[in-house]
Formats: sequence, structure tokens, C-alpha cells
Amino acid sequence: MGASPELRLEQLMKWQRITQARGLRTPTPETLRTIASLNTIDGDYEQAVEEWSETLGWLLHQLKMGVVDPVAQLPNKLLVPRAGTGTNGSRTVSSASESRFGGPSSPAELRLEALLEWRRRAIDAGRTEVAALTEKKLRLILRMPGHLAPDIARTLSVSPALAAEIANVLSDSVKQAPAPATDPRTQATPMSTPAKQAHANAAAPLQPVPASQTAGRSDTTPASPREAIRERRSAPVGVLLDLEPEDFDEFDYFDAPDTVHTIKVTGSLATGMTYGWPAYSAADGEVVVYRLVSNDEHQPWGPDKGDYIGATLDTRVGDARRYASAVRHVQVWTYVGLNVSDAIRQQPTLYANGALVSPVTELEIREDQGRVIGQWSVFEGIRAVQVYRIPIERAAFGGEEPRFRILTDLPNLGGFVDRGAERGKRYLYRVRAEATIDGTTRLSVHTQAETFVSALLEPVEDLSVVFGDGDDGERQFDLKWTTPSAGRVYVYRTVSGPTPGADAVPLAEGQLAGAGLPIESRLAHPISSDTASSSTMVDVPWPREWTRAYFTPVTVLDGRYQVGKTTSATRTERITHAEIVERVDKQILTFTWPAGAAAVLVYTGVRGQTADQGLSGQPTEISAGMYARFGGLHFPQRLPNGGCSLHMVPVAFAAGERIQGQYVTVDYPGMLRVFYDLDITRGSTGDPIVATIEIAAEKDTDGSPPFVLVNNPDRLPLGVRDGDAIDVARAGGTDRPAKMFSPPNGLTASRNGLKFQADVRGRTGFLRLFAHLPPERLGIFALLDPPVAKLVLSAGRRR
Repeated sequence: MGASPELRLEQLMKWQRITQARGLRTPTPETLRTIASLNTIDGDYEQAVEEWSETLGWLLHQLKMGVVDPVAQLPNKLLVPRAGTGTNGSRTVSSASESRFGGPSSPAELRLEALLEWRRRAIDAGRTEVAALTEKKLRLILRMPGHLAPDIARTLSVSPALAAEIANVLSDSVKQAPAPATDPRTQATPMSTPAKQAHANAAAPLQPVPASQTAGRSDTTPASPREAIRERRSAPVGVLLDLEPEDFDEFDYFDAPDTVHTIKVTGSLATGMTYGWPAYSAADGEVVVYRLVSNDEHQPWGPDKGDYIGATLDTRVGDARRYASAVRHVQVWTYVGLNVSDAIRQQPTLYANGALVSPVTELEIREDQGRVIGQWSVFEGIRAVQVYRIPIERAAFGGEEPRFRILTDLPNLGGFVDRGAERGKRYLYRVRAEATIDGTTRLSVHTQAETFVSALLEPVEDLSVVFGDGDDGERQFDLKWTTPSAGRVYVYRTVSGPTPGADAVPLAEGQLAGAGLPIESRLAHPISSDTASSSTMVDVPWPREWTRAYFTPVTVLDGRYQVGKTTSATRTERITHAEIVERVDKQILTFTWPAGAAAVLVYTGVRGQTADQGLSGQPTEISAGMYARFGGLHFPQRLPNGGCSLHMVPVAFAAGERIQGQYVTVDYPGMLRVFYDLDITRGSTGDPIVATIEIAAEKDTDGSPPFVLVNNPDRLPLGVRDGDAIDVARAGGTDRPAKMFSPPNGLTASRNGLKFQADVRGRTGFLRLFAHLPPERLGIFALLDPPVAKLVLSAGRRR
């Protein structure tokens, strides 16, 4: 049914990575994407497509036939470009010039290539029965003593006709084979096949290759197609022997070892895993072959019950294969003999084992508006993924500290969203997959990616101003704001706010003055951090001559200046010259209007009460305009006659908020109001005879001041000494008349019948009653006259 364009591209890109690692030129990724999309190499492509046309065509055909991973099954001849074409613009490689088994153009290699070429053509012709003949099965034919059709049919379980066709291919390849060159290092003995001779040669000590043999060769170019296969299977760690699983004798049994060592695993997903183990203690003259196998489902119970990694004489091997499950089990089996050929004929012993947790794959870390988003894939069976957010400056010291681990309460199987990264910083995100192996939690090797969290130029939107008094009594203030995630904050103090729209876009430093924020208005006071999220600037003085100021925060990042929200503040002067003007039946509060104040609030409190206690209740308010119009605050109701405290607070308005200044307290001692009534008794001729006086007060008092009745023949008396004092006595009493008198039991709020009388015969003009008090007491005592008509005796001398 064919492969999808995505699978074709995946296989082509895999082939490109492997081929480029060997130092060979390949088509570009863009070209491979086009080929994968069109599913053909026909077209106007670069020269590299022509050089690799046979390989690319073979891969596309295998994918069309449903082969899942054709790159892993590439024939040897397709591991290099077509014979005669250049790679990297210099070197020419012949697919027949380098042989797996012997020297150049060996018969065995030619037979194998002939079989593979026959297989490719048959598959191209649509013969599905040939597709089942893998390279591994064709190699079995080369190890047979003869190449007769019946033997081939029996070995490969194919029809006699197909076996005969294969025998003809082998026969034709032998006829065309040139005489092989002899090389004492690779020539096989008569009793051994070329493959077995390769095992024997591998047992010999490895010698460095002379420079003359490597001249003109890239260090990354393998010396043979066989090395290319080995390179795809394992990382370049250790030296692998030229052995395949079928080279070993069939596994029958093994003696249970006393000790099974633990394989030490190092490496990463990018570089591949490296397996290491302690050396086997062999006797003198013995050769030890280490055979590595793995299984992605369970522990293999034999060396041929797992995937073959390779065989080596070293104590470490690299493995760059992809994982197929959550856990990979790896084993090392030892074969001991007189040489490699002898060793691989022996029954093995399990020498070391280990288990690896599959690391996360397809790791992708990206940042989105301050959030870091991670995505990856894991196999079923992974229990959780541990995530570490490591500051880049700590990455060199390991970094996997508990304090750097994040999202510990989540499994993170598909990725994460990190909202806690600090903007403007670079982090290394390191992840490890977690799985349970034999009841124990194990971790994979880490996979990591570095990312930079973009710094956001954030304006300060919540600058607040708090006023106070300094030690010298001068007004000062503190500023407080939320610290932006990145950048530095400057605060500007200006008489007027910045120009409208200054906060619309970030500005350059030279544009601030034009926006109403000159450099000289920038506050130089130190900034401290109350918490991780707030900053303060304290004890900033208020300019003495200012009544209003504007405070503008500006965030600076990478040479850009972002104007924040301006906060205005108003400073009111203290109230001075406060005085209560008494008008007997009302009071007027006068004072010097404080500069900067829009209004003054006056709170009435108990006499002697502090302002902190008295600033409550409903105040009386007067605006600056009303004060100018009426000359003071006229209280709508009379103040308490017993006295009170008046607390005055100037008020200003800024940004819709009421800002109160410093309070001033004025003491009102009170006012005792006394009323009297004067009734004149006249004779038949209308002349006055007796003046009767009744006195009452607003409230009862324990005592009473002395009173004096004064007569002035010309006008209404203005004081105690403005006329003649008349003798007065209590009506109906026996007291002798006197010029000063007072109620014996104090003043009362009601007229209780107590009257005083004075003889006014022969007098003319006006009468008036006064309280005889010292001047300092007169301010708290008011004697209210009755209607003037009651104070008239006669027309006086002008009559």
C-alpha cells in the first residue's frame, strides 16, 4: 500500500545522516523533501542526486513494497555512490574495490553483490516472492559448501525453480570474477571460509595503519562498506569484530556464573550509549570475545534471544540504535578460546547485564510570552519525566539539584508548561524519563535543551506615594511599586505630568525630555526591595515651593524606556492664624487659607480631645471659594456652650482621591448666655416709678456674677461706667438696696419668680443691665438685652 510522504522523508533523512557521518556528500534536505513528496527521483535535481540515484531509487521502491526500515537493510553496493562519480568533489569510490571478506574484488563479494543486484531487479519487476529473501538469507548461501539448486532450495525453503535461478546467478558471478590478489593478513586457510578467517585475524593484536595506506582518505570515511554497516549499528567506541550472529555456534546451555557484573552506561541520546564492563580474567594464551545483545521487552535468556549489538575484544562498545520500548535490557556474553575462531565455537557465559530507561525523544523547548513550553515523546511504561530548570550559570556545576526541579506533582509524560521562569534569563531544561525496573525506580540519561526566556518591557502601573514628616519637620514621602520582571525602574518628579501619549510606545533615552521627563527630574535616591515583588524609595523630600507634584515611573530595558502610570500628589500648607469670632448667637472661624488646599474640613470634638480621637463624625466643610466669599466658616449651628475642640484639616484632590494635610486644633472655651427682662412701672402721668428685673440663663449654674443696672439720660449705656449705677434690691425682700446684686442661689434656666427692683423716679433716658466681670471673663459670658423699647425710661433731656 506504500509509505506516506512523512515516512519516506524520515527514511531519506536517516540515510542522509548516516552517509554524511561517513564523510560522503549527499543531496540537500530540501531536495530530499521534494523527492519524498513526489516519490520519484526523476526531475532536474543537483549532481548529488545523480550520484546516489541507485540508492535513492532502491529506498523508494522498498518503502513502496511496505518495508518499514529499508535504510537498515541497504545492500553494500548502495552504501557508496555510483562507481566513477566523485564525493565531496575529490575522491572516487568503487563499490567493487573494497570487499568485506578479502581483498579488492574478491569472488565472495562479487557473488554477494550479484545476488543483491538480482534481488533488486526481481523486486522492481514485482516478484514478491523474492522480497522475502533478505540479505541475511543470501549470505547463508555464500557459507554453503556448494551452490547446487537442491541445497539452495532446502536451505532457503524456496521453490526448485527459484533455487535454480539463484544457482545460475552464482555460477555467472564466478565466471566473471577476476583472480583475487593475495594478502597474508586476509587470506583464508583451505579449511575455513573467508568469514571465519576474518574472525581469526581479529584475534591478533591490532596494529596502527601506516600513513601511506591512509593518504588521501578522510578521517570520517570508512575503509569498506562493511565499516559503514558497523557505523550505523554502533557509535565509534571500541573495535567491533567482523562477526555476525550466525558466526557463533548455536546456543545450547551455559554454566550459571558466580558473579554477573553490572554494565556501566554512559552517553546521551544524541551521541549514543556506551556500554562498559570490567575485563574478563582469562588464562594465558586465551582470547575472550565479548558478545553484546539487547532486548527491549525482557532480559534475554540466551545470546541469540536478543538483538545483536556486536562482538568485540574491548571492554566497551557504543550503541546508537533507537529505542523501541520504555526499558532496554543489555547483556554481555563471554566466549573464551585459543583464538577468535575457537572462542566463537564455545558455549558462552553471561558476564554482565544492565537495564536502560529510554530517554525522552523529539524534545522541543520553546518560549511563548514568558512561559516555557516543553514537548516530547516517551514509550508506554515510562512512569514520569523529571524536569529541571537550571540557570545557565549553574549548568556547568551539574545543576540537577532538588531546588532546580520543577513540576514535581505532575507526571509530565507529554511535556510541561513552566510559568515560573524569570524573564530575561537563559535556562538549561534537562529531563530524565523515570521507569520501574525490578521494583526499583530508574532514570534514563538526560536529554536537554537550552532556551532564553524573553524579557518583557513592562510599565509600572501601581506607583503609590505615602507622605510623612522628616526629623526636621519638613514634608517627605515614600514611593512604592511592583517590581517588573525585567529591567530597571527610574522615577521622575515633575511639576506637571508627561505629555499625553508618552506611555504609548517605548522611547529612546533622548526622547524622554521631549515627553516632559528631563534627566534633572529623575530621582537619585536608592531603591530597595521590600520583597521579591515590590520596590521602594524612601525619605524623598518634597520641594518646599511645590504644592503639587507628578511622579512617573519609567522601566528601562536594552536601551528602551517604557513610561508607566503617572501618580500625582498634592502638598497643602499648614493652617495658621485660626481664630473663632463670637457673635453671641453664632460663631465664625477665620484662618489663613493653606496654599494647595481645595477645601478645609472642621471636626467638632470634646474639649481637650486629641486630633486622632476627634477626626471622626461628620465634619463641616468649606471650600476655597466659599471662604473667600464669606470671610470665614460660619457654623450652621451654635457651638456647644460648654466649649469644644475644633480640628481643622486641609484637603487636596489628586487623581480623584482626597488627600488630607496636617491638622490644626483650635480650642473653643464656650459661651454662657444670660437673658434678662426689664418691666417699668409708671405713674398716672406716665413717669417711671419702679423698674422690675428678671434674670435667666441657658443652663443652671452654681453661682452668678454680680449685675449692675446703669442709667444714662442721653443714650443706651455702653458699659458699667457709662452712666449712673442704680441701687437694686430683691423684690419683697428685706435686703438693703445695692448697686451690685446677684441671685443668691445662682442662675437658672427658667424664670422662677425671683425678681429685683430699682427706684427710678425722677430718672429719664435709658436703662441697661451689665454683668460686672473682669475683661478676661467677658469673652465667655453674654448678657442678652430685651427689646430696646423696654429699656426706655423717657425721652431724656432732649424732651
